[in-house]
Amino acid sequence: MKANINYKFLVVNPENFRFDPVGNQEQAIDLMLEKKGIEIFNLAKHILENGLDKAKDFRVLKKDKRHYLVLDGNRRSTALKCLHDTAIVKDKLLKDKFDSLQIDKTKIPQDIQSFIYKSDKDAAKWIKLDHTGKNQGVGQDPWGSADKERFGYKFEGKISPAMQAVEEVEKEAGIKFDAKKLKISTINRIFSNPKSRSYLGINIEKKKIVFASEKKEVIGRLQKLFDKIIDDKINVAEVYTTEKSINFMKDLFGNKPKLKNERPSLPDISNAENNETQKDETNNSENDDTKVPGTLIKNDWITDKEFRKYKGSDKVKYLLKEMKLIDPKSNSHILMPSLRVLLEISLYHELFEKGYIQKIITKYKNDVKIKNIQRVKKGAAIIEQKRNWSPSFREMLNYISNEDNNVIEDPAARITLDKLVKNGDDFITDLNIFIHNVHSISGKDDPEKTWRKFGRPFLNIIKKIK
Repeated sequence: MKANINYKFLVVNPENFRFDPVGNQEQAIDLMLEKKGIEIFNLAKHILENGLDKAKDFRVLKKDKRHYLVLDGNRRSTALKCLHDTAIVKDKLLKDKFDSLQIDKTKIPQDIQSFIYKSDKDAAKWIKLDHTGKNQGVGQDPWGSADKERFGYKFEGKISPAMQAVEEVEKEAGIKFDAKKLKISTINRIFSNPKSRSYLGINIEKKKIVFASEKKEVIGRLQKLFDKIIDDKINVAEVYTTEKSINFMKDLFGNKPKLKNERPSLPDISNAENNETQKDETNNSENDDTKVPGTLIKNDWITDKEFRKYKGSDKVKYLLKEMKLIDPKSNSHILMPSLRVLLEISLYHELFEKGYIQKIITKYKNDVKIKNIQRVKKGAAIIEQKRNWSPSFREMLNYISNEDNNVIEDPAARITLDKLVKNGDDFITDLNIFIHNVHSISGKDDPEKTWRKFGRPFLNIIKKIK
């Protein structure tokens, strides 16, 4: 039976299958926010801006005369309750984010469209189909990367070079590729390198594919590439570096196609946006202001382009803006501490936005509990948990560099991170000296050296945090 139920009477389920059972709704909300705080915030913000999906009822079970236990829709219920009363959010940083929304409570849904089941068993089979995947075609069939690209093109005008090529081959050859098995990220990585894509006879100009060789040959080579990726399950790591990508294409094709003078292009979709791995590298040297004009030498200090490209913390943005205007050789004493602050805040912001800070804090609390259990057994005094504890720069670095935490999947970024944290110089200690050691005097070349060696690659690494 369908009904509109006031959000106040929806009870967040203490036996949510996502987590271990707890005692009551308050504990269920606390646990949800502890485990999925940033996701709940993002969901709440989306609800505030767009409302609830009218085609998707909450699944509930009558608890008493007024209250209904949520069987499916606990994340949405938690988000709604946090929007209506941010005081239930106990984590200060997360509460500040909710408070920053400047919530107009008249825009928050009050009466929630729900379906009331007679028993939890009646609801179970439908809940299972929504949350356990394809189930031989009976359940939800998640989109592959190609499906997502087609949707993005139709409704957002976005389509990558790889998807352009797939659609062109399907149209010309009259075939349909398996969207689940054809890895678009692998194709885009190959396309991002001018040398590897030269084996296909294509170029990328203004985010469009153009044929540098005869169309018939290009279509044939593209089809061969796509079949190879599907049949051998080629993932992006196998073609990630320039050397791997070129060797892969050379082994597959042997020689390059003959170029022609006239190059017809695919339909103009120049408003499409591509990710960093899809950029036409042939134009990088012309537009890259990290290089000294007329040379291959990299600038050693923050450039205007690096400032403009940074998307993240407003504070880091302001620091980059101001620091790039300062002569590093004449102002090393103020710039070295500023660099230390800039790098730590940029990492903290990214980890917080992706929900990792909460995971680190939870791990800290669990570690203290485990240690205290051991100390009690030994008759030792227990360790007091620090109030409002937050991870240090080094603790955050240790967390993202631990492969078990699966924070960074990009192979190249992981290699660079390992060099900075594990195999290279201890750059945190070097930077801390300029803050904590009153006798340390920075040299005129220290800011540029630190930015070139650590700052620039570090900001590139944190972009890869998933």
